[in-house]
Amino acid sequence: MGLHELVLLRVGSRGAAVKKLQSELGIGADGIFGAGTKKAVMDFQSANGLAADGMAGPLTLAKMASFSGEFSAATVANAEVRADEEHFESEPLPEIKGAQPIEGSATETAPSKSVWGRVKGWFS
Repeated sequence: MGLHELVLLRVGSRGAAVKKLQSELGIGADGIFGAGTKKAVMDFQSANGLAADGMAGPLTLAKMASFSGEFSAATVANAEVRADEEHFESEPLPEIKGAQPIEGSATETAPSKSVWGRVKGWFS
């Protein structure tokens, strides 16, 4: 089993693979898998005869031209749940931390009593 069998892009996923997915779906490619990406994935899955769960795993990605070199029929077969793995199906997926943007400003200063404020003061 390789890494491609383990790919599961879902709400909260970030990075180049998400950006590539978004480009393939024809939506704004910011590299952050949010509600809009989930809806576009579900629409793609429905249009291609797949279960519309809004998560892009090997089966969904194999149907996309931009991922065709990475996800083959063998990759999809290796990603299928085997009999000794079926008990994992009932377990919920863990939440991805950091899925929501953090509000704030990069120019805000740390409180003077914080460690960071003290360290930052050494270099001012």
